[in-house]
Amino acid sequence: MSNDTMTRLVTEPIAALLKSHGYRKTGRTFRRVLDDVDHLITIQKSVASSALEIRLTVNLGVWIRASRGSGPGCPTKATCGQPTGNGDLGT
Repeated sequence: MSNDTMTRLVTEPIAALLKSHGYRKTGRTFRRVLDDVDHLITIQKSVASSALEIRLTVNLGVWIRASRGSGPGCPTKATCGQPTGNGDLGT
């Protein structure tokens, strides 16, 4: 399945939901800050996706500014500690 199709079928509906909860979107990354906590959600398309199905991973990250420091720029999946994606949670 093409990236455009994935965006239309998956990312856009998720973006609308997350926007209503205060998230801002950049590509397939969604961020919001509540108090001293950054919330990070990324959607990754798997190379195992085919023309008929989309396989993806949703990664979640939390950045607590008071305990980790704010540092330059926004936190990324890599700087939020051990990433947890839906593939890590079992089926």
